[in-house]
Amino acid sequence: RLVARHAALRARNASELPLFMPTYDGASLWQLWCAGGRRDWTRAALGWVARSSIYGAWPRTSVLHAGLPEARTPLLIPTVADLRDCEGAQSSDQQAFWVGGTLLGQRPGEMFHVCVVPIFSQADAATVGAAPEASAVEVALALAPERVQWYVYAVLDHGYCDGPTGAPLFADLLRLYGEESGEAAAAASGVARPPPQEHCPAEALAKLEWRLQRSLMPLPEAEHANEDIFHDGLVGFGWRRGYQRFIRFDTHLMRLLRVAARDVLGCSVDVAWLTAVAAAFLRLFPALRRLDLYLIVTCRDGPGEEAMIGYFSSRKLMPIEVGDSRQLALLGLADKVSLARRQRSWKRPRPMEKASAIEINIVSQAADGLPLGF
Repeated sequence: RLVARHAALRARNASELPLFMPTYDGASLWQLWCAGGRRDWTRAALGWVARSSIYGAWPRTSVLHAGLPEARTPLLIPTVADLRDCEGAQSSDQQAFWVGGTLLGQRPGEMFHVCVVPIFSQADAATVGAAPEASAVEVALALAPERVQWYVYAVLDHGYCDGPTGAPLFADLLRLYGEESGEAAAAASGVARPPPQEHCPAEALAKLEWRLQRSLMPLPEAEHANEDIFHDGLVGFGWRRGYQRFIRFDTHLMRLLRVAARDVLGCSVDVAWLTAVAAAFLRLFPALRRLDLYLIVTCRDGPGEEAMIGYFSSRKLMPIEVGDSRQLALLGLADKVSLARRQRSWKRPRPMEKASAIEINIVSQAADGLPLGF
């Protein structure tokens, strides 16, 4: 009942979804033609027909009515055997995460998954005579409350939602849970408060529709720090895989980096991460006078956008003029990165600019406050 009340979880992909990739590549090709900003035909009737055709063919997300049976998102619930198979985890958090991962295969291709995972010991399950195929939720309800830890995982389609969407979604779910359980009424007894604002997915979809329209305009009219979209469907052509190394930091090192960012540099974690990457490149290539950072940023600066559910992140190019890197202090580099970040001095990348830029996804680091080691 709680999941069914949230309007964003009733969104579904459009039936013309197979047309998305050809349309996306067409939008990328259109931005490639408009990159110079001097082609008169892009502003003439022919250009209007081209961008109107791409805009009209773009698949739309629909929001189903709450009363429809297909609008419900069924809960994914493990069995006692699923909990037993993941008992090798080092903590309850890790065990719940493993169990949730095994449940996702039950509904492949769906946009949203909501997993309810109770964690209890197999010895407690044996005391109530639970069979391996029994529902873990039913067994947990038969146990004492202090013997069970409850976890709820919401898994969102990355084509519909970006990383920062998780925070407003869980805020909405917690508020709705308070209303369903009566906790909100008990907390507000005797205190006059305005009614909570229900999440309206139409606002988020209208904002994304506006950004799509702007992205199909010719440059420089289309360019905006946050209100346009870079269609990168063609950036992979001619792209060669170079040297790469995957480094995974453990919890202790992440805690060290966070303390260094806050207590030493006095900045956010995402700025400290960009500073560390930029400093590494300047040490490897001291002759560089400018660094182009190819970033994926949240683009949620407008009123109420931080509470919207949808894919608002976009790729931006943020140039950093460093001058003589041999005379540049680390704190000075951090100030340059932080100033460019605060001023939003990034721009929509031109085609093929990715080849000479440093690509970094800072969306996850921008969501500061997540549990360490998450």
